[in-house]
Amino acid sequence: MRYLFFIIGLFFWFATKAQDKLFFSDGTVRQGIILSVAKEAVFFKLNDSSAVQRIDKVKLLMAEKENGIRYLFGTSVGRKNTDTTKAYCKRNFLGLQPLNVFTGRVTIFYEHFTKDDRIGFMIPLSITFDPLPAYAALSLDTSSGSTKTTYVHGVNFIGGVDVNFYIGKRPRIKFFMGPRLR
Repeated sequence: MRYLFFIIGLFFWFATKAQDKLFFSDGTVRQGIILSVAKEAVFFKLNDSSAVQRIDKVKLLMAEKENGIRYLFGTSVGRKNTDTTKAYCKRNFLGLQPLNVFTGRVTIFYEHFTKDDRIGFMIPLSITFDPLPAYAALSLDTSSGSTKTTYVHGVNFIGGVDVNFYIGKRPRIKFFMGPRLR
Protein backbone atom coordinates (compact mmCIF):
# COMPACT_ATOMS: atom_id res chain seq x y z
CA MET A 1 0.00 0.00 0.00
CA ARG A 2 2.87 2.37 0.76
CA TYR A 3 4.30 1.79 -2.67
CA LEU A 4 0.97 2.62 -4.28
CA PHE A 5 0.81 5.99 -2.46
CA PHE A 6 4.43 6.64 -3.41
CA ILE A 7 3.77 5.88 -7.10
CA ILE A 8 0.59 8.01 -7.16
CA GLY A 9 2.42 10.87 -5.40
CA LEU A 10 5.31 10.57 -7.83
CA PHE A 11 2.89 10.61 -10.77
CA PHE A 12 1.15 13.77 -9.52
CA TRP A 13 4.50 15.42 -8.84
CA PHE A 14 5.62 14.77 -12.43
CA ALA A 15 2.22 15.86 -13.76
CA THR A 16 2.40 19.20 -11.96
CA LYS A 17 6.06 19.64 -12.81
CA ALA A 18 5.48 19.03 -16.52
CA GLN A 19 3.04 21.91 -16.99
CA ASP A 20 3.88 25.15 -18.69
CA LYS A 21 4.17 28.26 -16.51
CA LEU A 22 3.37 31.92 -17.05
CA PHE A 23 5.07 34.49 -14.81
CA PHE A 24 3.09 37.75 -14.60
CA SER A 25 4.33 41.29 -13.90
CA ASP A 26 2.42 41.44 -10.62
CA GLY A 27 4.33 38.39 -9.29
CA THR A 28 1.71 35.68 -9.82
CA VAL A 29 2.48 32.37 -11.54
CA ARG A 30 -0.08 30.32 -13.46
CA GLN A 31 0.39 26.75 -14.61
CA GLY A 32 -1.28 25.24 -17.62
CA ILE A 33 -0.65 24.64 -21.30
CA ILE A 34 0.89 27.24 -23.62
CA LEU A 35 -0.65 26.74 -27.06
CA SER A 36 1.26 29.42 -28.96
CA VAL A 37 3.31 32.57 -28.51
CA ALA A 38 2.24 35.26 -30.97
CA LYS A 39 3.70 38.70 -31.63
CA GLU A 40 1.61 40.51 -29.00
CA ALA A 41 -0.07 37.74 -26.99
CA VAL A 42 0.27 34.26 -25.54
CA PHE A 43 -2.55 31.73 -25.97
CA PHE A 44 -2.94 29.66 -22.82
CA LYS A 45 -5.20 26.95 -21.35
CA LEU A 46 -5.40 25.97 -17.70
CA ASN A 47 -5.97 22.30 -18.57
CA ASP A 48 -7.03 20.17 -21.55
CA SER A 49 -10.74 20.85 -21.12
CA SER A 50 -10.64 24.61 -20.35
CA ALA A 51 -11.17 27.48 -22.77
CA VAL A 52 -8.29 29.18 -24.55
CA GLN A 53 -7.23 32.48 -22.97
CA ARG A 54 -5.46 35.28 -24.79
CA ILE A 55 -2.96 36.99 -22.46
CA ASP A 56 -1.14 40.12 -23.64
CA LYS A 57 2.66 40.03 -23.45
CA VAL A 58 2.62 43.39 -21.66
CA LYS A 59 1.22 41.64 -18.58
CA LEU A 60 3.86 38.89 -18.65
CA LEU A 61 7.49 38.70 -17.61
CA MET A 62 8.29 35.19 -18.79
CA ALA A 63 6.76 31.97 -20.10
CA GLU A 64 8.34 28.57 -19.49
CA LYS A 65 7.31 25.48 -21.42
CA GLU A 66 7.48 21.96 -20.01
CA ASN A 67 10.52 21.10 -22.15
CA GLY A 68 12.54 23.98 -20.63
CA ILE A 69 12.14 26.60 -23.39
CA ARG A 70 11.75 30.06 -21.90
CA TYR A 71 10.33 33.20 -23.48
CA LEU A 72 11.28 36.54 -21.87
CA PHE A 73 8.82 39.40 -22.34
CA GLY A 74 9.65 42.15 -19.85
CA THR A 75 11.92 43.36 -17.06
CA SER A 76 12.36 41.56 -13.76
CA VAL A 77 9.87 41.94 -10.91
CA GLY A 78 12.33 43.49 -8.44
CA ARG A 79 13.58 46.19 -10.78
CA LYS A 80 11.91 49.51 -11.19
CA ASN A 81 12.46 52.10 -13.86
CA THR A 82 15.64 53.85 -12.74
CA ASP A 83 15.47 56.61 -15.33
CA THR A 84 14.49 59.63 -13.23
CA THR A 85 15.32 62.25 -15.81
CA LYS A 86 11.73 63.06 -16.60
CA ALA A 87 10.71 62.86 -12.96
CA TYR A 88 12.52 66.01 -11.93
CA CYS A 89 13.16 67.85 -15.22
CA LYS A 90 10.44 70.18 -16.31
CA ARG A 91 10.37 72.06 -19.58
CA ASN A 92 10.15 75.45 -17.83
CA PHE A 93 12.21 76.57 -14.86
CA LEU A 94 11.98 79.72 -12.75
CA GLY A 95 14.89 80.42 -10.44
CA LEU A 96 16.56 82.92 -8.14
CA GLN A 97 20.26 83.53 -7.46
CA PRO A 98 20.23 84.97 -3.92
CA LEU A 99 23.94 84.72 -3.02
CA ASN A 100 24.86 87.59 -5.31
CA VAL A 101 23.17 89.94 -2.81
CA PHE A 102 26.54 90.35 -1.09
CA THR A 103 28.09 91.70 -4.29
CA GLY A 104 25.20 94.01 -5.14
CA ARG A 105 23.11 91.94 -7.54
CA VAL A 106 19.93 89.82 -7.33
CA THR A 107 19.04 87.74 -10.39
CA ILE A 108 15.70 86.15 -11.24
CA PHE A 109 15.68 83.97 -14.33
CA TYR A 110 13.32 81.95 -16.49
CA GLU A 111 14.66 79.00 -18.52
CA HIS A 112 12.89 76.92 -21.15
CA PHE A 113 14.37 73.51 -22.07
CA THR A 114 14.07 71.64 -25.35
CA LYS A 115 12.36 68.25 -25.39
CA ASP A 116 15.62 66.34 -25.04
CA ASP A 117 16.79 68.61 -22.15
CA ARG A 118 20.06 69.39 -23.93
CA ILE A 119 19.51 73.10 -24.69
CA GLY A 120 18.04 75.75 -22.40
CA PHE A 121 17.05 79.29 -23.34
CA MET A 122 17.36 81.53 -20.29
CA ILE A 123 16.09 85.08 -19.79
CA PRO A 124 17.73 86.62 -16.70
CA LEU A 125 16.66 89.85 -15.03
CA SER A 126 19.20 91.29 -12.59
CA ILE A 127 18.71 94.16 -10.19
CA THR A 128 21.96 95.85 -9.18
CA PHE A 129 22.41 98.14 -6.19
CA ASP A 130 25.09 99.54 -3.86
CA PRO A 131 25.95 96.71 -1.44
CA LEU A 132 27.90 99.01 0.90
CA PRO A 133 28.33 102.76 0.49
CA ALA A 134 32.02 102.38 1.45
CA TYR A 135 32.73 100.92 -2.00
CA ALA A 136 31.74 104.22 -3.59
CA ALA A 137 35.06 105.84 -2.66
CA LEU A 138 37.12 103.13 -4.38
CA SER A 139 38.33 103.50 -7.94
CA LEU A 140 37.08 100.57 -10.00
CA ASP A 141 38.87 101.53 -13.21
CA THR A 142 42.31 99.91 -13.15
CA SER A 143 43.48 101.05 -16.59
CA SER A 144 46.74 102.95 -16.70
CA GLY A 145 46.53 106.71 -16.25
CA SER A 146 42.94 106.70 -15.04
CA THR A 147 42.08 109.04 -12.20
CA LYS A 148 38.30 109.09 -12.57
CA THR A 149 36.15 106.74 -10.48
CA THR A 150 33.69 104.82 -12.62
CA TYR A 151 31.41 103.60 -9.87
CA VAL A 152 27.72 103.56 -10.75
CA HIS A 153 25.41 104.64 -7.92
CA GLY A 154 21.78 103.72 -7.35
CA VAL A 155 19.62 100.82 -8.53
CA ASN A 156 19.89 99.53 -12.09
CA PHE A 157 18.46 96.67 -14.16
CA ILE A 158 20.30 94.22 -16.40
CA GLY A 159 18.49 91.85 -18.76
CA GLY A 160 19.56 89.50 -21.48
CA VAL A 161 19.36 86.12 -23.13
CA ASP A 162 21.52 83.06 -22.45
CA VAL A 163 21.65 79.88 -24.50
CA ASN A 164 22.87 76.99 -22.34
CA PHE A 165 24.12 73.77 -23.91
CA TYR A 166 23.96 71.02 -21.24
CA ILE A 167 26.77 68.46 -21.42
CA GLY A 168 26.96 65.24 -19.43
CA LYS A 169 25.32 61.87 -18.95
CA ARG A 170 24.20 62.13 -15.34
CA PRO A 171 20.57 63.22 -15.16
CA ARG A 172 20.79 65.54 -12.14
CA ILE A 173 24.30 66.97 -12.49
CA LYS A 174 25.30 68.55 -15.78
CA PHE A 175 27.75 71.15 -16.97
CA PHE A 176 26.49 73.88 -19.27
CA MET A 177 28.11 76.41 -21.55
CA GLY A 178 26.88 78.80 -24.16
CA PRO A 179 26.68 82.38 -25.35
CA ARG A 180 25.36 85.20 -23.19
CA LEU A 181 23.87 88.42 -24.53
CA ARG A 182 23.42 91.21 -21.99
